[in-house]
Amino acid sequence: MARDDHSGRNLALAAGGGALLWWLLRQGRGWAGAGRAVSPPVPAVQPVRIRVDQAGISIEGRPVSVVEAVAEARSVGAAIVMPTGAARQGTLDVLLTALRDAGLPVWTRDPAAAAIAGGRHGA
Repeated sequence: MARDDHSGRNLALAAGGGALLWWLLRQGRGWAGAGRAVSPPVPAVQPVRIRVDQAGISIEGRPVSVVEAVAEARSVGAAIVMPTGAARQGTLDVLLTALRDAGLPVWTRDPAAAAIAGGRHGA
């Protein structure tokens, strides 16, 4: 009686494992992207970066008022607010409220400020 060494099963498991590994390394795109390069979409316009520190509000190192910051964010369609540890909370609250009231998407790294900005945390 011949002994069955399960070589067919082992080959199938190895091939299946290799296919699964290949699929996972391709970030789960499966067969849909096979044979062509897929790049992530690039936003048309970068959000304006607004810094809030002990001196007040600034954009690219230039001091601005709340009204100017909102106008600049409105011109590009979105804002990233970057408060420092020394930022005055009142200044930050007024800016975030004005940006939210203007209907602009706002991102911030400060979890407390994210609640004011409409919950977008993680810029």
